[in-house]
Amino acid sequence: MKKSSKNRLVLIDILRGSALVGMVVFHALFILDFYGIQNFDLFSGGWDVFGTIIRLTFLGLAGVSVGLSYERHNSRARIVKHGEVVLLAGLAITLATRLSVPGWFVRFGILHLIGVSILILSVVGRRPRTAFIMGIAVLIMTPVVASIRGSGIVGYSLGMAQSEAISSLDYFPLFPWFGFIALGMWLGHYLMRYLSTTPTTAPLPVRPLIFMGRHALMIYMTHVPLIIAAFIVLGILPLGSVIFTPENQPNGPTEEVPRELTISASNLSIPWEVAPLSNGELLVTERTGSLVKIDPTSQKRITIEGVHHSGEGGLLGLALHPNFENNHRIYLYLTTLTSEGTRNRVESYLFDGKNLSEQLTIIEGIPGSRFHDGGRIAFGPDGLLYITTGDAQNSANAQEINSLAGKILRLTDTGEVPTDNPFNNAVYSYGHRNPQGLAWDSTGRLWATEHGRSGVSSGFDELNKIEKGGNYGWPTIEGGAEAQGLITPAAHSGATTTWAPADALYYKGSIFFTGLRGESLYEAVINEAEGSVTEIKTHLVGQFGRLRGLALNQDETSLFITTSNTDGRGVAADQDDRLIKLPLAAIEGAIGK
Repeated sequence: MKKSSKNRLVLIDILRGSALVGMVVFHALFILDFYGIQNFDLFSGGWDVFGTIIRLTFLGLAGVSVGLSYERHNSRARIVKHGEVVLLAGLAITLATRLSVPGWFVRFGILHLIGVSILILSVVGRRPRTAFIMGIAVLIMTPVVASIRGSGIVGYSLGMAQSEAISSLDYFPLFPWFGFIALGMWLGHYLMRYLSTTPTTAPLPVRPLIFMGRHALMIYMTHVPLIIAAFIVLGILPLGSVIFTPENQPNGPTEEVPRELTISASNLSIPWEVAPLSNGELLVTERTGSLVKIDPTSQKRITIEGVHHSGEGGLLGLALHPNFENNHRIYLYLTTLTSEGTRNRVESYLFDGKNLSEQLTIIEGIPGSRFHDGGRIAFGPDGLLYITTGDAQNSANAQEINSLAGKILRLTDTGEVPTDNPFNNAVYSYGHRNPQGLAWDSTGRLWATEHGRSGVSSGFDELNKIEKGGNYGWPTIEGGAEAQGLITPAAHSGATTTWAPADALYYKGSIFFTGLRGESLYEAVINEAEGSVTEIKTHLVGQFGRLRGLALNQDETSLFITTSNTDGRGVAADQDDRLIKLPLAAIEGAIGK
């Protein structure tokens, strides 16, 4: 007897609805963290396990549904149509995120994965053993596929190593995730023997879950904008955090360039660090994975070949060896997706002006996440390499001496631990949330900028005076709070102001640092004898939006500054992102006075 299409497997609907509830909770917390309202360690510990369970359940049930559909209807056309609908829904999310968060938009997310997987499995038909073999094969082959270099949407969707790192809010490549869907289909073929499609007379408490399970696609498509809307209505998330207009984002970028400034490069892809060369050219890292060399006069640029990374990640910090003119070695900080999760590492290369070669891994295995990766590297006056690392969205990391996360590290130029490091490992200081700028004053004292709880409702961004072996308190203290054994910052933004400080440098009695959310160039005037901050000035307020990279040119007459408006958190103006040249003489009041 043919089963009615209206009769559903109630248990499957309940499980799918439960997975959606978990997904809504996880995404609600992610939104709060993404927009800086509240910090959550979502990609480590218990929350990471919770998220993984939700993802596996959701994908496994997608496969189960395909198997059940074949058993009930034996219609390939029906399966193909469903796959096309889901894939179109995924493409709609691509368009929506491309417009709203261009630096993080979804290229191949969970709906793309499910849609493509359904279309692939439509060929399998009522052959559960084939689905099982496919699923196991995909899981086994995942490490191999991830090690193969690929490019474009095909390589990205397969999960191959990318020639350019890509940041995305939602990434589910076919390897390994298709394997779980295929195994779900295999399971679905057999569930029909044991589960009933009796019309729903379920208890009242589970009926909402059944409803969600039956309307999973609609709920998935709408739950994120509905969560954001609910947070706005409740006053948790200010409208200006997600919709930028001249009225609610007064520091937005402007097309008008001040007369003293010049644009040395435009249309960069989330530039992160800039390093001037002795011939006047500049090396610039782009978070999307490219290292480019720029002539600031002609604006000619070339992409340097030879940067090696795998999976989703980013190219962040850049430093030249102190003896660069002779040994031609540069250092890069990369964020990558490995079989163990997101990890950061520092590599050294020989640079011949056009290509990189002789790769040397300086340090690897630094815990990473979507955010809070640190990423700044710089050589100090002692000739040693200093590396900032974020807490990887797990605040407990910052206080763990044996963890590389939430630290400032110090190593030799070949990756050895200096004999005078305070803990007999790479750690130089700890208790950091997300340090990003390093600068040494004329006395050799190290200063570092650090992101506090850089949200709408809080600030406490910091400028710290770094001591060897010092504990800078995260997550125990913030701002001006004090506790025994913990070091308070030399200056902080206060509870209601956000700098979101990035790169830093020293020049004539001042520590200059760029501000992302603060959309300014900050100047901390310091008393070098006392090691204190006497005043903080602001420059370029709102002129160019979010500012990140910062460097002093070779003759110390100008600053090079990069914008960061295409990273999904800013308002991209025409020709963003840009590299700006600012003559120091153009800063009102000169320097430090």
